[in-house]
Amino acid sequence: MPTWGFLSYHALVLVSIAQNPRGTVREMAQAIGMTERATLTLLRDLKREGIITSRRTGRRNAYAINFETLARYRPWTASAAPVPDSFIDVAVRTLRQIAVEHVSVG
Repeated sequence: MPTWGFLSYHALVLVSIAQNPRGTVREMAQAIGMTERATLTLLRDLKREGIITSRRTGRRNAYAINFETLARYRPWTASAAPVPDSFIDVAVRTLRQIAVEHVSVG
């Protein structure tokens, strides 16, 4: 198992939502290699920041990324080193593209 990763678990949850907004917490957890409880914590963090929304569809929650909020959100790192705005802008555009592609395919 790797000892480090390029993307945070929060970012991995966003990628999972972009790929499958109707995915269950269990499916997300398996996709990113975390427990369901840890995944729920990440979802709550993202929802509290306004980066994602959720709505109930039957017995499931469907998640959506609020790209406008995400694009304005700048504390992308816990370290003192700032993340360049251009990197953040590319990341947001890429997530949006993944979401659009998966809607078109699905």
